[in-house]
Amino acid sequence: MPPSTPLVRYILRFPAPHTHYLEVQAFIPMQGKSQAELFLPVWTPGSYLIREYSRHVEGLRASDSGGRDLHLHKSRKNRWRIEGANPLHEVVISYKLYCHELSVRTSYVTDTFALIVGAATFLSEVSLLDAAYHVTLELPSGWANSCSGMRKATLRRCISAG
Repeated sequence: MPPSTPLVRYILRFPAPHTHYLEVQAFIPMQGKSQAELFLPVWTPGSYLIREYSRHVEGLRASDSGGRDLHLHKSRKNRWRIEGANPLHEVVISYKLYCHELSVRTSYVTDTFALIVGAATFLSEVSLLDAAYHVTLELPSGWANSCSGMRKATLRRCISAG
């Protein structure tokens, strides 16, 4: 990754997986901008119907890197606008996703496993489509592994949580 490539970081948590909720925290680089437009896609490759992934987003909040809340409002059905008063280094967003529809298009969480679909899960900023992304999973106790179908050489196929 070139040094100038922005890095968007996510932490996925499953504090009560039996409730079918996933908690997401994202760290979005702002590069001195005071506004951001967050979005979820409305379609997934291989499933070309318009989807409403945003209907599962709950409790969306945005703050600056110092923890101060930022003004956030829904600007379209799959977009949210963040407005800061000053240039920002980073925006921290947090939200919950209800994940209880088992399909190839949506994320699914139970007390024994989770299936995470990126398009339905990861809010991002419209100007950062070419950014690098890093995802950290904080698995519940008793969950032993996480697996990915990604083929990137730096990603180990299955990672032990222990």
